Amino acid sequence: MPAYIHSAQVRKLTATGEDSGGQATGTWANEITVFGCRIWAAGGKEIYPGAQMVQGDYVMNFPMGISITEKDRVASAAIGGIDEFEVIFVQPVNGPIGPVYQKAFLRGIK
Repeated sequence: MPAYIHSAQVRKLTATGEDSGGQATGTWANEITVFGCRIWAAGGKEIYPGAQMVQGDYVMNFPMGISITEKDRVASAAIGGIDEFEVIFVQPVNGPIGPVYQKAFLRGIK
């Protein structure tokens, strides 16, 4: 299991409407208490969820039991000058007896 040297919070969108492209607009609010994680720059790693190819600029390892989806954001202390990340893809990391921790691919926002 990786050492968790950072802390983060999950942010969820409270939708208040849609923009001209049909994307939800609203405010982002912290949803989950601070949890331990490890975030590092991935240098634009390409990942293939299903038939899509997406690009993640950062990777975050975090414990099982934390609910994060591709609709969420993650707020953390600045990592490379970035303190908020869009979640691109989440997957469990398996050990010999099943899932051990989760991995999220992130894109830096601000």
